[in-house]
Amino acid sequence: MVDISETLKEAKKLNEKDRREVSQKLLDYYHGYFTGTEISNNATIPYLQNLIAKRFPKNYKAMSKHIAVLNIIKPLTNERSMVFKKGVSLHVRNDDSGIKNDRLKQILPADHQMVLKTADRLKTLLKTILIRVNYRNGKIYWEIITPNVFNVRQNKLDPTEADAYIIMQRFVNTEDETTIHYKIWTKDKFWIEDEHGNYVEAPKDNPYGELPFVVVRDELAIDQFFIDIEEDLINAQDIVNLTKTMIEYGKAYHAFPTVKVTNWNKKKEIPVGAEKVVTLNRLKDVEEDYEILPSQLDIKQLRDELNEHIKEVFRSYGMTPPRETKQPTSGIALKLENYKLLERREDQLELWRSYLKELLRLTIKVWNTHEPLKKAKFTEDDIMIDFGEIHFPTSRGETLNNYQKEIDLGISSIADILQKENPDLSDERALELAKQNLKLNQSIKSEYLIGGIMNPAPGVEE
Repeated sequence: MVDISETLKEAKKLNEKDRREVSQKLLDYYHGYFTGTEISNNATIPYLQNLIAKRFPKNYKAMSKHIAVLNIIKPLTNERSMVFKKGVSLHVRNDDSGIKNDRLKQILPADHQMVLKTADRLKTLLKTILIRVNYRNGKIYWEIITPNVFNVRQNKLDPTEADAYIIMQRFVNTEDETTIHYKIWTKDKFWIEDEHGNYVEAPKDNPYGELPFVVVRDELAIDQFFIDIEEDLINAQDIVNLTKTMIEYGKAYHAFPTVKVTNWNKKKEIPVGAEKVVTLNRLKDVEEDYEILPSQLDIKQLRDELNEHIKEVFRSYGMTPPRETKQPTSGIALKLENYKLLERREDQLELWRSYLKELLRLTIKVWNTHEPLKKAKFTEDDIMIDFGEIHFPTSRGETLNNYQKEIDLGISSIADILQKENPDLSDERALELAKQNLKLNQSIKSEYLIGGIMNPAPGVEE
């Protein structure tokens, strides 16, 4: 049994605090759901209030009444996470009877497509996440674990590998009371401790003989377990939120001109605001005077600076800034605009192939451990991983015309075209689909075409 007592202590020390706090802040910013000024229950507000208190301590109370946020982290993250935009197909090869594929459907989580898409987004955001393969109530679940709630015991020979995982779980008992438990997994044991190191659940054997987790990283790990998080994205979001708040604050407090009064009777207040009239009480031997001072805050300049900042952030991540007016764009133009994103997707596909293969291997093992009478009689190597391809529909007509010319000239077969449309198809699968499509098309023609003239379908009047 691996001794992880020192790692448990380390997990509770301040050296983990920064990573967890940054991860939690990014998650809060990502899930900040509202764009506008009515922002109750938005998790980003406490961060913005702290920022205002530091930057504008004298105006904190007034500015806090006009807080506004604009979530740029979520669209940036989602757009950069392109691997599962068109889903993924998992298919057992050489299964004429269909029995193996039926078993695969049974053991895969019902929501596996959404889990994978979410995992890809959180991986882009947080750089390192875990996916746990869990068996519960007769089903397999893929559970995403983010770095704000887990720590690892690194392997001494390979620091990118883990010998144990420590997963923190919070239980909110009351509004003021929260209980923290630590779930600890090693290759041979599993147990739960409270925050004081007492057993909540005594150690028991790990039934799998290995850690039922897959590490998913945004890039290849070199000499450490966690990939460094991009804190510049947090800084960019802070600037956006602060500027938005300054605009709202400025609109409220500078909508009316400032009144400057000379020699005013200080015993009375000056009524300032819409439809307010300033009445001057003459003081003995003193001439009162007042003037209207225009607002010095340039709202338009602030908005222009905000928009330019947002554009710079998008460009820094290889993305085209959002257009203020959407105009039709050709397929070639779209490819050029998204070239860096497509290039990133190609790199990510290679990583995800290995992650998915490991995830499938663990899924089969966990299932077979708990369901010995319903074992999956295939391995991860038998499963074809087919990522959905991204197409640009604006140039679709021209593409189809080119395909037809290739077929007419004998340059390509229908099976070749299918593989161009979907490079993950094997030669055998492409040929099988081509035959199926031709057979179906032929049956439709023979049923509805007579002498080259379309025969009306049943129930359709001529």
